[in-house]
Amino acid sequence: MSLPYFTGMPQASEDPSVSQPKIKDNFDTINTALARNHIGLTESSNEGLHTVVQMEEQGSDPSALASFGALYTKTDKNLYYRDSSGNILQLTNDATAATTGSVTLGPILMQWAVYSAPSAITTVTFPTAFSGTPYNIQCTYTGAGGGVALRTNNLTSTNFQLICTAPTQIAWFAIGPV
Repeated sequence: MSLPYFTGMPQASEDPSVSQPKIKDNFDTINTALARNHIGLTESSNEGLHTVVQMEEQGSDPSALASFGALYTKTDKNLYYRDSSGNILQLTNDATAATTGSVTLGPILMQWAVYSAPSAITTVTFPTAFSGTPYNIQCTYTGAGGGVALRTNNLTSTNFQLICTAPTQIAWFAIGPV
């Protein structure tokens, strides 16, 4: 939707009464445009503050401007930050709340899965390797029945050992470096 806006109003040689309708249209256009995703200019002491931020999805990373950072989204549905030196930090990844998944929040990777564990020591491999040893892993018994003991061991950047006293289904959650 394009709003009417007249540039160069009023001209120095124009009588303001002649330009007045276009000047009024300009002010109305500014107020209407600013009211989108903002608190309106006449609504409260918080006028002009954002109510929501909408960004056009970029096909590629934008250029870096001297002394400015940029927060943007791309067509891959992720949020990024680019500093004035051109360093890019992917802040999110397109995760779903499925039984297996992952999400990246800056330098932190979180991933999870549901796993059918036998009554034995088994190695569970992370869908995505961490860049170092994970900070923490949690396992939760989700199967029917009871009396199952769970323990983890030998945590590495790519896997961990799961020790179960009986066959069961567990949900695991791991957090560590991207």
